[in-house]
Amino acid sequence: MDILCITAGEIITILFKYLLKHTQNFQCMGLTRKKDRTKAKLCKEKVTSLVFVEAEREAYLKAQKKRKITAKKQKYIMMEEQKREAKKEKRKEYRRRATERAEIAQRVLDASMQKEEEVKTKIGNSLVTIREL
Repeated sequence: MDILCITAGEIITILFKYLLKHTQNFQCMGLTRKKDRTKAKLCKEKVTSLVFVEAEREAYLKAQKKRKITAKKQKYIMMEEQKREAKKEKRKEYRRRATERAEIAQRVLDASMQKEEEVKTKIGNSLVTIREL
């Protein structure tokens, strides 16, 4: 005797297909994920619960638990991504401030060099400043 091994997701899919095929007023809205709600709009009435055989129920609960774990992992990955983005932005801001400081220092240096190049001469009664370029 061969034992057929199928996953919980396949069981749920088979169950939904069976119910959709044999029931006119079935709605899977209450059991779908948020992503699948657009597909679920084709159904007419909401079903709050389904009756499972004990083995199928255990498989379904395991699948739900795995889905929750996946959601936790996804949240953790998202938090790590946000931390990386924050560090990246911080580095960009630091580099931008460093370049601004360098530009200001260069302008101050240029201004001081210009003052040294200025020559003051006295012509007549007035004092004339000549800049050497």
